[in-house]
Amino acid sequence: MKLSTQDLDLIESEIGMSLPSDVRSKYLESNGFVGPDNAQLLFSYKTDPSADIIDFNTYLQSEEWLPESLKGLVVVGIDGIGGNIGYDHRLKKGVLWYPVEGDHYDRVEESVSDVWAAVIANYEENS
Repeated sequence: MKLSTQDLDLIESEIGMSLPSDVRSKYLESNGFVGPDNAQLLFSYKTDPSADIIDFNTYLQSEEWLPESLKGLVVVGIDGIGGNIGYDHRLKKGVLWYPVEGDHYDRVEESVSDVWAAVIANYEENS
């Protein structure tokens, strides 16, 4: 199932942040996608409550432990080993963030697509 631009507008309205263009484009192709080892690289919308983009971001932004510097982070997926794949509006970059590291990003790339590519490459190198 592909998402519509209306679906994307609703997602952005619900999470209070825009999605970067590469993420919007991916959603127009499919409702989420899974990478190596079933890593939910792009969360779905309304199909899986455990991996729903609105539910995840609403929960994350409501957490008191979330550092103030990450309030502009929209998480779009996970890497399958504890990392969150997202877009930092403050930096205007795609990021890989492990919550155990506080407000430090493990990887910062030009786009979320570049983060996805790096995560997939890491799986391929280590398999």
